[in-house]
Amino acid sequence: MRSLIRVVTASESAARDSAAIAAGVPSRALMQRAGAATAAEIALRYRDRLSAGVLVLAGPGNNGGDAWVVARALRAAGTTVRVVEPVEAKTPDARAERALALGGGAPDTANDLANTLDRGEAVVIDGLLGTGAGGAPRGEIATAINAIVAMRGRGATVVAIDVPSGLDATTGATPGAVVIADLTLTFASVKRGLLEPRDSVEGVRNPACVLSYNVKSGRRFRTSLEASHDRIGSHHCKTYS
Repeated sequence: MRSLIRVVTASESAARDSAAIAAGVPSRALMQRAGAATAAEIALRYRDRLSAGVLVLAGPGNNGGDAWVVARALRAAGTTVRVVEPVEAKTPDARAERALALGGGAPDTANDLANTLDRGEAVVIDGLLGTGAGGAPRGEIATAINAIVAMRGRGATVVAIDVPSGLDATTGATPGAVVIADLTLTFASVKRGLLEPRDSVEGVRNPACVLSYNVKSGRRFRTSLEASHDRIGSHHCKTYS
């Protein structure tokens, strides 16, 4: 069945989140629902690959908080999960989910990310930067993004949370290092930047597939990336539930 889902800019996405929180949905509940939906989709799509392990890259913001929820859910389901935190969690919700996932343990914060990040996991989850990020990634985040690209090059499946890190959620611009994702799971709405036409240096459209989740109802949508510019301009795109 075809239906419509809202296409939004980064600021519009933030406003929609704020409205949901103002209406009584705790911000951390939104994070937990997003992370749980992501973990469920990964388990459904890539169950044959999970036995080779999952690497989760968790950034400092709420995108990183989503990643911590994913890590905890997959680990609870029996998957071997390793979390790398290039930059320490900074937002209250992300710190809370980090503490819950760790249960007193410590994440892998490898000092030499470029050379020690890849340990052969079959699935890599990008939770480094979310819709609020802008400009070219810097420092350890950029190093981690480049490592994700290299891991995809050797055959790992890359799943991005909300948007691939390094991609501008509004314009689709990639001013620096950018994750090339096999699957992007986005929430509540589709970010406009995901639908803007672009090609990676490998000639692969990024992302290859987008799924959008309604974090209130749990409803799942597969977004057609053949959406025309006119359809994007009207702020809706066709989806298939």
